[in-house]
Amino acid sequence: MLMNLLCDDLYYLVRLYRTQFSASGTRPQRAFVEHHRIVDAIEAGDAELAELLMRRHVSASRANVADRYAAILEQQSTTSAD
Repeated sequence: MLMNLLCDDLYYLVRLYRTQFSASGTRPQRAFVEHHRIVDAIEAGDAELAELLMRRHVSASRANVADRYAAILEQQSTTSAD
C-alpha cells in the first residue's frame, strides 16, 4: 500500500515536471523524433536498439528537467537578491 502511494506521488511529480519543463524550446520536437526512432526500432524487431534509444530519451528528458529547474532556481535567487 505504501509503495503504491509513493509511486502515485512520484508519477504525479514526473508528470508535473514534464508538463512544466518540456513544453517550450526545442525539447518537444526532439522528443518527438526520439519517440519516432524508438518506435522504428521496435517495429524492426531490434530490441537492443530500442532499449538504447529509450535510455537515451529518458536521460535527455531528465537532463532537460534538471537544467530547467536549475535555471528557475538561479532566476529566483537573482530576483530575491535585488
